[in-house]
Amino acid sequence: MKQDADLDALVRQRIRGLRTSLGWSLGELAARSYLSPSTLSRIETGHRRIALDQLTPIARALGTTLDHLVDSDGRCPPGLRVHPGRDWFTVLSGTIVLRLGERTILVRAGEAAEFSTMEPHAFGVREGAAEMLCILDHDGTRTHLGPGGPFPETGPEET
Repeated sequence: MKQDADLDALVRQRIRGLRTSLGWSLGELAARSYLSPSTLSRIETGHRRIALDQLTPIARALGTTLDHLVDSDGRCPPGLRVHPGRDWFTVLSGTIVLRLGERTILVRAGEAAEFSTMEPHAFGVREGAAEMLCILDHDGTRTHLGPGGPFPETGPEET
């Protein structure tokens, strides 16, 4: 039963995270999903069970899929995190290794990246040290750093 509760909490977090990353109030999501603001509030806070017939219009309104909302963290690569919001950064020196789900992206000095923090993510460095300037939206609280260096190889690197 704990696994069901964990998945339920994850779905609630994703709904709220996607809604706030879009800058929408409960009223805005309600209008787009044809549900009441009070129903959405109770769903997000855990005071109401989430029904399949509610998830579909919520996912559609948020521009995502039902699969994305209910996908368990079991498929999230180790060490990567999700949280509501968006991150933007530019690399001042060195090379930053950005992990977004299964993708590994090298961001070099003078380049920038932006992504939804609802995508499993983490940062690391290619070689030596690197400097970056990071701007987090109002939901962002900190950067997720990889454990002291490059990430384990997971496939071909993107450039």
